[in-house]
Amino acid sequence: TKREEDIARSYAMIGRFCRRKHKTKEGLCPQCLAVYEYVAERRRRCPFGDGKPACGRCPHPCYSPAMRAFMKKVMIANIPYMLRHPVRVIGKRLQGGR
Repeated sequence: TKREEDIARSYAMIGRFCRRKHKTKEGLCPQCLAVYEYVAERRRRCPFGDGKPACGRCPHPCYSPAMRAFMKKVMIANIPYMLRHPVRVIGKRLQGGR
């Protein structure tokens, strides 16, 4: 489902951030693991389900201000990856997915 894809995408983004910023070799550091668990739980509880809009456009924000700020850092840190691998990043949209 789109919900599980979003959770998997979040794990990949947090993982890249953790490897770069916290120098982890495998998995996530305790801080990033806590963030991932928070993100996954919030996404699973989203009242919009698979019809969820992008977080910036969502009328019902799920994240606390501190988590929103942390995820903003994660997303900014992932910009180089997104620029190097645009097909992986937007491939689902090109294939008709959301």
